[in-house]
Amino acid sequence: MSSVQCSLDEAINTIVNYGLARTSPFTVVLIEHLHGVASRVGPTETAFAQREESYIMGIFSNWTDGEKDMHIEWAQAFWKATEPFATGAYVNYLGEEGEERVRAAYGINYQRLVALKNKYDPTNFFHLNQNTKPIAL
Repeated sequence: MSSVQCSLDEAINTIVNYGLARTSPFTVVLIEHLHGVASRVGPTETAFAQREESYIMGIFSNWTDGEKDMHIEWAQAFWKATEPFATGAYVNYLGEEGEERVRAAYGINYQRLVALKNKYDPTNFFHLNQNTKPIAL
């Protein structure tokens, strides 16, 4: 078995094991196949850089029981266990994970977005969601 196949098997086993151990019946693990038209556009043609055919996984921990910490810890442990298999980030699935993950989401386009931010929003007025900060700040 090749190392790629071992890694794929390991990734699938990790996803299955964490899915089975989820801490809430309201939690969702979403795996989407990114292909077709999205993969026919060059990585620098839009802000979204992940254009090679791939899969995107979102870990969405949801609960109603008030045990917030337990559910968040499960989601963070799940991410940490699958991070070695990740090649980037999908900006629409990010929470409050920090600037490094925003950079990963935009990849090779991040500096171009900073330049646009410098030009059109140098005071960072539009700072909510997954913010690309202007250099001036």
